[in-house]
Amino acid sequence: MLALTYDDPDRDSVEALLLECLDPAGPAVDPQVTALAVTCAGHVARLHGHIGPRLVARVRELLRDPLLGGRAEDAMDDIGAFASDALN
Repeated sequence: MLALTYDDPDRDSVEALLLECLDPAGPAVDPQVTALAVTCAGHVARLHGHIGPRLVARVRELLRDPLLGGRAEDAMDDIGAFASDALN
């Protein structure tokens, strides 16, 4: 997933994969994969200078998660620094 985030130029397909991994209603995903997906969301913003509103909303929801909240906060920091237009 990290390699795709860094190397795939199709931001939309990367975001779709990340959203799939972060979907609480979707199939169970290994917690380490979920944590990596949160981190990758921040990388998407940093690498592309933009991130979709659905992914931003999902990362925001995870701010309250006891296990993923810290990673979500880091990702939101990256989003704010590199794709601040996504926060409006």
